[in-house]
Amino acid sequence: MKRTLMLATLGVAIVSASGCANLQKKKAPQAVAASEQSAYSQRFQGCMTRLEALKKLDWNSYNENKMVMDADMQTATKYLSMRATLSPDMVNVMDSVYQAKLARSCQLIDNQIFTLLLQQADRK
Repeated sequence: MKRTLMLATLGVAIVSASGCANLQKKKAPQAVAASEQSAYSQRFQGCMTRLEALKKLDWNSYNENKMVMDADMQTATKYLSMRATLSPDMVNVMDSVYQAKLARSCQLIDNQIFTLLLQQADRK
């Protein structure tokens, strides 16, 4: 878990630092890029925290989501290893793709937690 979290945090930091900042025609100041990176890293950490909370509600859902997150992080790590060799346009597109994949995975986790909590509340 720690290895996955460290790789994921590194990957998110690199992708977020360049992904959003590169979409603008003019370069943003370093302070803006650092704050975007920090915000994106915080969202990712929150997602990982909610994934751990899902473990308490439904072990099977946790395992499914954990496997998806691990697979996403493995493909993101492979992408990051070749990112420097890609054209700026391709980097912009691929950074956005990986950010969207992570956002979608986090949203699915949130939805599952919400559904499970509602089901739990209805039973009582």
